[in-house]
Amino acid sequence: MRALTNVLVNIFCLLRNTLVRALRRPPDFILIPVTGALPEFEPPRLGFLRRRLAPGPYTPSLETIRARLDRLLTDGRPRGVILRVENLDAGWAALEELRAELDRFRSKGNKVAAYLVDSDTRSYYLASAADEIFASPLSTLNVVGLRARVNFLKDT
Repeated sequence: MRALTNVLVNIFCLLRNTLVRALRRPPDFILIPVTGALPEFEPPRLGFLRRRLAPGPYTPSLETIRARLDRLLTDGRPRGVILRVENLDAGWAALEELRAELDRFRSKGNKVAAYLVDSDTRSYYLASAADEIFASPLSTLNVVGLRARVNFLKDT
């Protein structure tokens, strides 16, 4: 009897979720967090127990972000994405590749917005590929440029 009750409850939940998805308006923008080192590929998955005992911070890979953008392009319902750029520690090559993906996404007619949290030059470089850049009034924007030069004039 308990199994029959569980089956009926699951069928009811499935029908209700299907109805809600069919009648609900899709989201206009999708939030994509961009944090950490941005590795090229997804690291190997740990076992279920190890993920639960020692959860680490989520750092998306370029492969994951690329797959999300492709999925949004094929879906066509969302109008764009919002990048939440925070604690970015990626190299310049990874940032350039992600900028190229964002340019490809924008060329299809979609919008890209960037939300900066305590940004530096790398974060601002990535955000400059977006249509709009947002930051809270309390966030710091530490953009010093791509090149630095120190002159030693002791002997002159």
